[in-house]
Amino acid sequence: MGTKNGDCILYGPKEEFKIRYESLGLYLHNCLKERGANEILVTDAASQNVLTCGDALNKCIKLCKVLKSMSLKKGDVVAVISENILNTYVALLGTLLSGTTGFLLNFKYTPGELKHALDLAKPKVVLCSLTVVPNLLNIKEKYIFMPHIITIDGPLEFNNEDLSSMDSLIENVSNTDDLQMENLNIKDSAFLLLSSGTTGLPKCVELSHENLIPTVNIINDARYLGISKEDVVVSILPFFHIYGLILHLSPIFTLAKVILMKHFKPDLFLQLIQDNRPTKLFIVPPILHFLLKSPMVNNYDISSLKVIFIGAAPLGKDIYEDALKRFKDVSIRQLYGTTETSGICTIQQSTDCSSGDVGSLVCNFQCKVTDLCTNKAIGALRTGELCFKSIGVSNGYYKKDTEINGGFVDDDGFYHTGDVGYYDEMGKIFIVDRIKDIIKYKGFQVAPAELEDLLLSHLAVRDCGVIGVPDERAGELPLAFVVRQNGKNVTEQELIDFVAGELSFISL
Repeated sequence: MGTKNGDCILYGPKEEFKIRYESLGLYLHNCLKERGANEILVTDAASQNVLTCGDALNKCIKLCKVLKSMSLKKGDVVAVISENILNTYVALLGTLLSGTTGFLLNFKYTPGELKHALDLAKPKVVLCSLTVVPNLLNIKEKYIFMPHIITIDGPLEFNNEDLSSMDSLIENVSNTDDLQMENLNIKDSAFLLLSSGTTGLPKCVELSHENLIPTVNIINDARYLGISKEDVVVSILPFFHIYGLILHLSPIFTLAKVILMKHFKPDLFLQLIQDNRPTKLFIVPPILHFLLKSPMVNNYDISSLKVIFIGAAPLGKDIYEDALKRFKDVSIRQLYGTTETSGICTIQQSTDCSSGDVGSLVCNFQCKVTDLCTNKAIGALRTGELCFKSIGVSNGYYKKDTEINGGFVDDDGFYHTGDVGYYDEMGKIFIVDRIKDIIKYKGFQVAPAELEDLLLSHLAVRDCGVIGVPDERAGELPLAFVVRQNGKNVTEQELIDFVAGELSFISL
């Protein structure tokens, strides 16, 4: 870990990794074939229904054949829109095996959001849960290329010629032995995921098989997530988020026991931890916040936890330190990554989880920090834009729109994240804020995240958000929206005084 020849580039561990498969679908298919047919792949948390490896393999091959019978081919897009349910695995794997590109979308999207998303990639088929169907039908009149809809979680409850049930379609497929894989190139698209990138409306990030295969192998590397067959993973992360997608693929090749939560229910979540005794937990900052501040936690035994991995959003220093005090025997390890880099770029090592950083580079990643004005690499302990390079970096946004993709990577192949940060002499990476979120107060840069972290450290504050609002004298002023803790009283002036006592720029 370090720079080379003074080139102002930070290098992660260099390792040779030979990709043995032409596609992620073939890789996962072969992993399932090697496992026992009766082995449990994943368990539904609420119903305790299970999906075995044999059932998953059988169903995804049949779904692959169904999609091929609809004349879908390499390059065609199939949208997958669903909560965390067992058949979401079937939808993802069947799509991968067919050689089409899976477009993963948030099942909570409104009709307007769905239309915007579908317009971006124009899928020919949508595989979705029944809860999504009303919103899809809502936009039918406005969507001139409405795709065929296949529901993945039970019999149809709608009478519509554009709808089919996955169960009924795969029942008609009898032979699963003659699967003919699409002739794919390792650089072909595997998935599309939405991201706002560094600015603007959501865009489709195109992730190839080459991007994702090395990423999923980080999952079972003991230096990083270290998931193995001894692990129980209580999963609340959504499939449509890169953090959730990579984690959900893990049981196929790590043999871990995965318990899938459809929605986050605090009591069920805690009960699952108590009953299944996981040693690792994979969550986002709001869930850690819940574990720290909810009195409900005291009613359950969560002492089995040894490591809590935090990703998807920055974790404030105060919350981090509170977590270390609350969970004295637990290692709190932050992850950092983006959709555009296929997930994890950095991770805190279990032996060195100091507060404030997001860890060091994972293998085969490079990082540089560029000056916000000159865009030149500036080296250690100097703050600028974080940029990353690796085989995991996407080739760009879908359809290679030149307006969007023009600055996706620079001339040296680095993706510019829009995150502001730096690295130290030990190779640890620190995130200060987002470029587009910086508030300019009297010429000084104020990070909303810093104000939010401070407010969240107040005992009476449950949640908050900070934005910049125009001000004639100062340029911009920070405005905070605060949610009080239940049973706690605090006034606006008390919070203003609290912040003024902690931050120097208030007195300027």
